[in-house]
Amino acid sequence: MKRLLFVAGMATAILGLTGVGAAGAADGSAHGVPSKRVGEVIRCDEVNADGPNVMGRSCDSTTWGPLENFVIMDRTTRAGYQCQSGWAEGSLWVNGQNCRPIPA
Repeated sequence: MKRLLFVAGMATAILGLTGVGAAGAADGSAHGVPSKRVGEVIRCDEVNADGPNVMGRSCDSTTWGPLENFVIMDRTTRAGYQCQSGWAEGSLWVNGQNCRPIPA
């Protein structure tokens, strides 16, 4: 019983030191699983569409991880694509799947 209390106490201390509280643990972020971001508009310097897949580079996003129901927009041409799912690596790149062009 003492060992169990010690382990529970250590886990609480570690979570406190890393700044992860109950809210962080509840959404999975305490385990390195990012939560999905919904409804973002991400503007990129370079956007390339290949069928339903769209790739953007040099973007204004700070998101790292999965995306859902979002827009990738070309800064120069203002062409936009509505995507159902995807992944972003911060400002480096964003990749969208199941995307459709947004009519001008």
